[in-house]
Amino acid sequence: MARTLYTCRCIVGGGSECGERFSTAARRNQHIEQQHGEIPCTHQTCGMGFNTEAEMHVHFRETPSHKRLICQHCEKEDGEFRPYQLLTVLARHIVNKHNPTREDLRAIGTDPNIYWCPVCDSAFPHLPTHTISMLHDPRHAAMMTKAEKARYYCGLCGKYYRLLGQHKLLVHEKPFRCPEAECSFATGHTDKLRRHLRMKHGMDPAAADTIVNWARVARSNASGRVLSSRVRQQVRHPNVTLNVLAEASAGLFEEALAGLA
Repeated sequence: MARTLYTCRCIVGGGSECGERFSTAARRNQHIEQQHGEIPCTHQTCGMGFNTEAEMHVHFRETPSHKRLICQHCEKEDGEFRPYQLLTVLARHIVNKHNPTREDLRAIGTDPNIYWCPVCDSAFPHLPTHTISMLHDPRHAAMMTKAEKARYYCGLCGKYYRLLGQHKLLVHEKPFRCPEAECSFATGHTDKLRRHLRMKHGMDPAAADTIVNWARVARSNASGRVLSSRVRQQVRHPNVTLNVLAEASAGLFEEALAGLA
């Protein structure tokens, strides 16, 4: 699948377009502001720049592919011009702020069934989250198949969670454990482990960072997930000597070293 590139279409010397391409719209917009001193068009794929916001608003209204991303409800209710970069962003704004009907969602070119709960007869910005939160109601439960329910059900809690993997990691697994003997601290957040090492055990920042990185390696080896190259580089070249850390974290180092060998 080809990677989407975001092109700067600002006019430069000779009347030609800049043409520089970027991996994200945010980087392109930053380029437009810093290199050309212009205001980037709100539309995600446009890439044009303007001297004033008023000029950008005129462009947005007059461009067919852009004008459908203007919230008509905001203009009717308080006269506010509010353009959006994507149709999905506009749709969720309308659902959140304007209590739309099915016809309102169809009018902007989106399928109302993406947001509409037939049981509640109302729209929700993220329908699966709403359905999961209402699975105690048999009418909502009937909207999901048995396989879909299994994706969100935690057997330990007996509840449903939209981000089941994250819930298990933070609440039940807590894989990042303090390496100090007789300390039972465990967490699902590496930041909390780092803070615990520094505040509870008085460890200096460099040592705490290195232990956290080794804990990430151990977690990566156990889960099979690929670790970022930045963390692997830090582990191979730690800020403090291994023998100092090994006294406090022998288990972590042995497990991590085995995976790096």
